[in-house]
Amino acid sequence: MTHIINKCIQDNSSICIYANRDNTSKFIFGKIIACDLEHIVISMISPDGYYDGLLLKRIVDIVRIEVGNRYANKMLNLMEKRKCIIDDIKIDKDTDTVKSVLSYAINNDEIVSIELIESGIDDVTGVVIEIKDDICCVDVINEWGENDGKTYFCIDSITQISCASSDEKRLSALRQ
Repeated sequence: MTHIINKCIQDNSSICIYANRDNTSKFIFGKIIACDLEHIVISMISPDGYYDGLLLKRIVDIVRIEVGNRYANKMLNLMEKRKCIIDDIKIDKDTDTVKSVLSYAINNDEIVSIELIESGIDDVTGVVIEIKDDICCVDVINEWGENDGKTYFCIDSITQISCASSDEKRLSALRQ
């Protein structure tokens, strides 16, 4: 799958990524903006044609990728009408993707939702405070947008990160 991912990056393709083994009709639409040997980073687009944050996903979780289909053409049309630009998202492509997304969240004060050890849920939601010695510290934010303590975990235990999606933006609005 890695060679297909690299071709999608090289061609700047908008794609549908299927990565839900329990519901193989569900997919993520967007552009892959970075990858390493284990993960990809997707700049996501909502079904309404708006930017919907970044998603770090493990390559082994990808079931299939669709390129150049009718849905992609519809979404590109919607994005153009909405003036949605996703090519200006900058993450460090020279370090591993997990640390790059976490650093992006720190530098842009973005809320993240993090899945740990393939749990299938968002185990940690909040603001990344620090990455040190492969340990990540997050100021936890609860569903009401309130601070709810700190949590520490090994970066190696991360299996997915969502950053600045509509879910995190909703929490960000509640925080203010």
